[in-house]
Amino acid sequence: MTMLSALPALSESRRLRLLGFFLMYFSQGVPFGLVMTAIPAWLAANGASAGQVGFFIGIAMLPWSLKLINGLVMDRFCYSPMGRRRAWIVGSQLAMIAALLVTAIIAPGPDEITLLAGLAFVFNLCGAVNDVAVDGMAVDILPEDEREQANGFMGGGQIIGLSGTAIMSGAALVAGGMALAATLAAAVVVVLTIIVTLLRERPGERFLPWTAGSASEECLARSHTRAGAVAHRTVSGRRRIHYVERGHGRCCLPGIQRDRIGLEQRRIHQFQQFQLVDYFADRDAVDRPAVQELR
Repeated sequence: MTMLSALPALSESRRLRLLGFFLMYFSQGVPFGLVMTAIPAWLAANGASAGQVGFFIGIAMLPWSLKLINGLVMDRFCYSPMGRRRAWIVGSQLAMIAALLVTAIIAPGPDEITLLAGLAFVFNLCGAVNDVAVDGMAVDILPEDEREQANGFMGGGQIIGLSGTAIMSGAALVAGGMALAATLAAAVVVVLTIIVTLLRERPGERFLPWTAGSASEECLARSHTRAGAVAHRTVSGRRRIHYVERGHGRCCLPGIQRDRIGLEQRRIHQFQQFQLVDYFADRDAVDRPAVQELR
């Protein structure tokens, strides 16, 4: 593990960032290639009607409508010692491997459309979670002037993953049915997951939950899950600052009325920059009735 600790993190190497995001998007192409291309063609070749193929694709694609919910959950919960997003990425890929292996064991035939659609739903659910997590990591890690080029690598990685999986899975479905196709797809995701496990967001973070390391300062500064974290919210067209501290009370302060409750401009700026300050050290100076009224 000491040797692994010497590996650079994504934040330290431009080439590693481009390669890392290419591979992470390649892994997202695996369920697409299997579910959107190989399996529908296999179903049609084995006598499935257009309606049955449409039903399969429709059910399989539903998880991508949940990306908004996925993003909200990921912003709320993270395992900071592994970075803000990487635990979600590794976890979703492990779940995808498990789903593919279960599919290989069950080995449904082309006449079991409903079962295939349910399994494909799970594949794409893992892929949708992975997609949101990778995009969030890209926003956190990529410098502004690098995002256009990285976006090209990400899009190219997904298309190559989709195309390669479609070709591989199509041939496997003909040669050995769903058992062989799902096993090969799982093997591809296993290799990609091992690589992603070695790509830390920032130096000093853990590779896995049980390895040595700690959360980076950048991760803690951005995290919304710790006690005392500050979150910006828009309520009724007003920008509000919401501060929560376990055991110390809560307040919701519209910036437009900050002077009314005795907060200095400098302190408001610190809130807006997600910096934890000694607000509650002098909280007795705050006009509590005014705060209650603003709630």
